[in-house]
Amino acid sequence: MIAALASKAAATKAAIVHLAKGGFGADAYNLARTLLENMIVLEWLLHKDPALRERRIDTFILHMEAFLVRFEQVRLEGDAKHGRTPDPDYGTTARTREISAELFDDKWTYWAWMKEDEGKQRRAKNRKKAKTSKKTLVKMREMAEEVGFSDFYEREYFLMSAFVHSAPASVFEHSDGPAETIHKGKKFAIRPELFANPKHFVTQSVALSNIYMIHVLGLLDTRFELGVKDEITFLHALYLLDPSEWPEFLEDGA
Repeated sequence: MIAALASKAAATKAAIVHLAKGGFGADAYNLARTLLENMIVLEWLLHKDPALRERRIDTFILHMEAFLVRFEQVRLEGDAKHGRTPDPDYGTTARTREISAELFDDKWTYWAWMKEDEGKQRRAKNRKKAKTSKKTLVKMREMAEEVGFSDFYEREYFLMSAFVHSAPASVFEHSDGPAETIHKGKKFAIRPELFANPKHFVTQSVALSNIYMIHVLGLLDTRFELGVKDEITFLHALYLLDPSEWPEFLEDGA
């Protein structure tokens, strides 16, 4: 599962570069949020305590059962609404439904429902909410706080979410980034050729995704002793250089 998340991170990073090269800066910025989430989840799952790490990874994997129960429910409701006969070969097992109910209370939106004895890892207000349950939900913000990524979450995640969810801010003109409307003319404009100058979002998405991906690689090397510390150190130093100083093998500064 960790390998799958790492592979997903690499694929997302490649997609960000592809979009950025094509001039689709805002869309690359959307995917940068996906990579940020991936980085936070990986760091949170791979806790230094082996027992806690095992419980978290198991919970992550098992939440697929809750998702399948919900997916089956949606299909059955759709069949009933349109008078269709349900597919007899499709459906969840009794054990899948037991896991969904026992571990996640059939909640499919969030997956990190953890035992109350892990409450010390989170804020007091969430422990109070757990009085009627043996489980407490750990959301992305709390994961970010625990692993030391609060700054990334509070600033970048907030901005990226406006674009991911097609909020009003995602259709206003920000040729030089959202700060343009705060520090300069303080005016908003909706333009038919949105992001005619995508330079800001191209730069931001590539730069941030470099940071996120290098951290993912460093985390994996630390936890699993991959023996690539020198290569990661090289990459870290490389991307602090001015793009004009990058080696030739980095085509177009990707």
